[in-house]
Amino acid sequence: KLSLPIHTAAFHFCLDDPEQYLLLKVALRAASAKSRARVKVHYGSHLECQYLLASYGISKELLPLTATYEVDMHRHLNWVDSCIRGNKTNVGAPASNTAVVTEPTANDVLYMGGNM
Repeated sequence: KLSLPIHTAAFHFCLDDPEQYLLLKVALRAASAKSRARVKVHYGSHLECQYLLASYGISKELLPLTATYEVDMHRHLNWVDSCIRGNKTNVGAPASNTAVVTEPTANDVLYMGGNM
C-alpha cells in the first residue's frame, strides 16, 4: 500500500469571483467551529491571493502556477515521485539558495485574527 506523508492542517480557498466567495463564507457558518478554524477563504486577484497565502507561510513557489497563472502540475508530480521513492530532496525546487519547506511545522503558519 502506497501513501504520502501528508498532514492537512488547513484548507485555503482563493477565489476571484465575489459570488463564490460570499457563498462559501455563508456555507462555512453552518460548519462546526473546529472546521471553521481549519478553513480560510481568500478573495482577490491571483497576485493578491499569493500575498495572503504568504502571510500564512505558504510561498508562491509552492503553488502549481505558471507566470500566466495556468495550472502546471509538473513540479508537484516530481515531488510526489520523490516522496514515493523515499528521496528527501526538493525536486523541482526553485534554482536558488532559498530552501523550500516540504514539511511545515505548526510554527510555520501565522494565524491571523478576525471574523470569518
